[in-house]
Formats: sequence, structure tokens, C-alpha cells
Amino acid sequence: MARLLPDGVLETENNRHLRGICIGRARVCFEDGTGEISRCFGPYDRVRIIAGAIFAGSLLIALFLEDSRKWVSMQDHTNWPAVLVEAA
Repeated sequence: MARLLPDGVLETENNRHLRGICIGRARVCFEDGTGEISRCFGPYDRVRIIAGAIFAGSLLIALFLEDSRKWVSMQDHTNWPAVLVEAA
């Protein structure tokens, strides 16, 4: 599982990355500050995380808003401090 931190950095097993690609089916979920997880979106065949944006193919899934330091879900337009990308 990968977790997107509030600064837009992707963390996998304590390693940090500015971008990443999940090859294989994956779901995208959002997490609030207490650890509660939203409903998950997907599964998608391939998920890319680039410069504060999450894509499934050409579909924009989420966008990091620098001013609020939160991720906005483009599926339901809710804001979250963290994103989880997990194998489906």
C-alpha cells in the first residue's frame, strides 16, 4: 500500500517519492485526520501520481490543493488530508 502525505509526497514502506506508478489493478481511497477511510474508487488498471495529481489513465482522480494542504476527490468533490492507493 502507498500513502500520499499532506505535502504531496508518496510514501511506500518508509521511502518517499515525488511520483509513482501503480501497475496492476489498484483502488484509491481517502483518509481523514483520525484514520477513517472514505469509500474507495476503482479498481483502475493503472494509477499514476505526478506532481500532486492522481490519474487513472487520462481520468483525474484527485488533486492536491496547496493552499488547504488537502487532496480533493474529483469523484465526489470532498477534501481529505491523505490518500491511500492499494492493490485491488
